[in-house]
Amino acid sequence: MADIDQLKLEETNSRPTLSLSRPLRFLNQRQIARIDRMLADMGPYGEVRLVKKKGLLRFIERVESEDAT
Repeated sequence: MADIDQLKLEETNSRPTLSLSRPLRFLNQRQIARIDRMLADMGPYGEVRLVKKKGLLRFIERVESEDAT
């Protein structure tokens, strides 16, 4: 298991900024923003799944559930 990276969260202009102790190796800024937007837009029950194929992020799947009662 890899060492846990250090994260630093700052509040700038009422928008959080995340600083990492090293560059990301797989996700880019656009993908992270898209994942964050999907999570924010989702209702109270759901999943965001990342699908990696042939070494690349191929799909970001969104699954939402509703209470059946």
